[in-house]
Amino acid sequence: MTQESASAMYPGQILANAPGREAASTRWPDIERGKGLAIILVVLGHLLRYDTLSEPAWYEWVKHTIYYFHMPFFMYLSGFVFFLTGAQTTWGNAFGQYMKRRANRLLLPFVLFGVLIITGKYLAGFYLYVQDRPDGYWAGYYHLFFQTEDSPALSVWYVLVLFVYSLLTPVLWRLSGGRILLLVALAALLHFAPVTDDFYLDRIARFFVFFLAGGAMALYRAQSLAWLDRMTWVALVLFVCAAISMNDGPYTMFVVGGLSLFALHGLVRLPFLGQDKLLYFFGRNSMVIYLFNTIFIGLAKGVFIKFFPYTGNWMFLLLLVTFCAGLLLPVLLKQVIDRFVFLKPVSRIIA
Repeated sequence: MTQESASAMYPGQILANAPGREAASTRWPDIERGKGLAIILVVLGHLLRYDTLSEPAWYEWVKHTIYYFHMPFFMYLSGFVFFLTGAQTTWGNAFGQYMKRRANRLLLPFVLFGVLIITGKYLAGFYLYVQDRPDGYWAGYYHLFFQTEDSPALSVWYVLVLFVYSLLTPVLWRLSGGRILLLVALAALLHFAPVTDDFYLDRIARFFVFFLAGGAMALYRAQSLAWLDRMTWVALVLFVCAAISMNDGPYTMFVVGGLSLFALHGLVRLPFLGQDKLLYFFGRNSMVIYLFNTIFIGLAKGVFIKFFPYTGNWMFLLLLVTFCAGLLLPVLLKQVIDRFVFLKPVSRIIA
């Protein structure tokens, strides 16, 4: 990943003397491959909601396990890139412009796709099976912004939470005097704080430690990545054991999610994945896949159920169809949008 591409994800003033700022010529393909792996896991977890459509026991277990770590890993990668660009040092006169750019990059997609998903689900519900269709059109917006755990567009929560982190982190960086390890420790305590699930506050509290852990790895990347390369297989074994053996509890996401940061980042740095182009491709397209995957999954599911059964062996076909729809159709849509000059503003939002 170049400095330019990283800055496109986290626009704002990148200071020349920012601690940990990466040189413009440096590329981080392991981060792109990590994003590719993470977005595949996100799509896999979105195929069916819990207790719907005769969910197979094996898929319920897979999805349940994925939810322990796929978003912690995504937040870790986001934090790595954020600190890699030095965005945490943005302050003073540059901060206002930085906030505007962050809003355009993250808050605007949250609102636009919230409207798109709520409207689409409400209208499609008159003709197709729709998962999480709002009880009423305007009630959907109440849940989108206030009683958020019941939001029909809950799948886009990540961009809103990342927007909050993007604004909060430079403030905390300044208040702490740039002590990243102190911030990680405080965020670890926040992870266990009893917080309401309204206004996405529980997600803001729960995932901040993983975002800052990525920041710490970026700031100390020479030492931390050398250590990671030595310990990858140990981390993978511990991660798999924890993911399989741990049941739901207050420490499960912290432990399994925490181990996944090192296990999965180390995994995409191993030699046999060092030149992998597929994960890299999906990583470069992770934003558009994230924004559109539930839309295409929902459409594919609704059409499939209208014409085919979904019980027995048909369920395997439904899962395959929805997985391909959620992973591939967003990329295809982006390629179509990129061909039209007048759609350039849309292309920037979903890039």
